[in-house]
Amino acid sequence: MSARRLIANWPRYARYTLSILLFFVIWQIIGASGKFFAITPPSEVLPEMWDEMIHGDLITVTLGTLSTAALGLLIAIAVGIPVGLLAGASRRANWVLDPLLNGAYAAPITIMLPVIGLYLGLGLKAKLFIVFLFCVFVIAISTASGVRSVPPAMREIGSAFGMPRSAIAWKIVLRGASPEIFTGLRLSVSRAVQGALLADLLLQADDLGLYLSSAGSSFEISKLLGGILLITVVAVVLMAIARGIETWLLRWKLGT
Repeated sequence: MSARRLIANWPRYARYTLSILLFFVIWQIIGASGKFFAITPPSEVLPEMWDEMIHGDLITVTLGTLSTAALGLLIAIAVGIPVGLLAGASRRANWVLDPLLNGAYAAPITIMLPVIGLYLGLGLKAKLFIVFLFCVFVIAISTASGVRSVPPAMREIGSAFGMPRSAIAWKIVLRGASPEIFTGLRLSVSRAVQGALLADLLLQADDLGLYLSSAGSSFEISKLLGGILLITVVAVVLMAIARGIETWLLRWKLGT
């Protein structure tokens, strides 16, 4: 990022920094008051989290949960983008797929856990399927919306210039739909982390889910909050990285 852009955007960065500082100040005040047993101040949580990262297994269990999230996300991308392209490009396919995609996206995934556990067990297969469900509908719906947003006139221009259908699909339709596609991918990053953590907590306790459950059951509040804080920070960083990749890949559209 150029120095000019940093200077131009400094008020936004200042607001972000102040909001984070305000959050920790309020947290410190509430935690230090001693009125809430389940809230310890960051002055206790942060050293505990750092010690668990250096001498404990917090990093290892977090990476385990993130690996499940990454693999489930890749499967969702491999399925969601083609389904979205089909739903966006074909009116008949959209009649069939659109209500299914929107209905499945609106349905609470947690109510399906008993069924998933019954057919897939409580191990990695079930966890990957939960992550898949968390991500695939966002990706498919965003992709279909992006394809439908491409003006028909653009396709007609491509046909008029003798472009083959494959070139129209790749250079016009997919390129025009790319902002919505990348938005769906960016949103699915955080949803993948949520799904993997939920699976670790509610199915076979493992990785970060087991870490948090053990800390909570033994009333190690600082350890519990440290794990929650770390996965939250990791999810925010991953979202920021995804946004940066999205901005870089779409620089042709943004004119930067």
